[in-house]
Formats: sequence, structure tokens, C-alpha cells
Amino acid sequence: MIATPTEGPAENGTEARPSGEASARRALRWEAAYCVVAGVATAAVASSIADQLEISAWVVATVGAAGVAWAGLVAWLARHPQWRRAAAVGTGLNALAAAAIGYWAVSRGGTSGIILGLLALQVGGFAVVQGTTLTG
Repeated sequence: MIATPTEGPAENGTEARPSGEASARRALRWEAAYCVVAGVATAAVASSIADQLEISAWVVATVGAAGVAWAGLVAWLARHPQWRRAAAVGTGLNALAAAAIGYWAVSRGGTSGIILGLLALQVGGFAVVQGTTLTG
């Protein structure tokens, strides 16, 4: 008997790989958790970040709040009954956000550009992970 991706261990003693659905939902849940922590942390230290980026602390606090709101959307996507569509939406929006943040990083340059560039890589990483779940 050959194990399907949703069954337990195969008879030959190897573990079955999680299904694409399980991986997609897990990736979306991890992103939601990350965004809650990052959003709250960003809002909590908004004035320090604002000084580094030379922008208003209100803008930074708003970005932190938007991160928490995004976490809510991603958590909803993780429970969406059409998991492929949910993962595709998460992938697309993360890719778009990574590109926008990356553009902002390049235009800023300096230390703030490096910070934004790292954020763009993190968001892009979520897009890649979620995109790979679509093949499962």
C-alpha cells in the first residue's frame, strides 16, 4: 500500500509528506502570527523607527496597525475553504508588497533602505513559501 499525502506513515517506515493544503494553511498561519508580532512591535517603537526613516511616527504606527490588520486577513485566508485560491491570493499580495517595499528601500538608500530591504526579503519569503504550496 502506498501512502497518500494525507495518510500517516507509509508501510516502508517513512513519513508521508504533508498535503499541499496542510502546508498552505500552515504557511498562512505562520505569516499571520509573524504579522501580529511585527505589527505590534512596529507600533510600539514607532517613534524610534520614524527617526531612523525620517518620517512621521504616525505613519510608522499606521504601518504597524496595518500589519495587524493584514494578519487578520491572512488568518482568514488560512481558514478559507478554497485553500488553493487563498494561497494564491496570499502569494500574489505578498509578492506585490515585497516589490513595493523593495522599491521604497532602493529609493531610500542608507540604513533605512537596508531595513526596508530586509523587510522586503521577509515578505518575499512568505510569497515564495506560499507559492510552493500550490504545487502540492
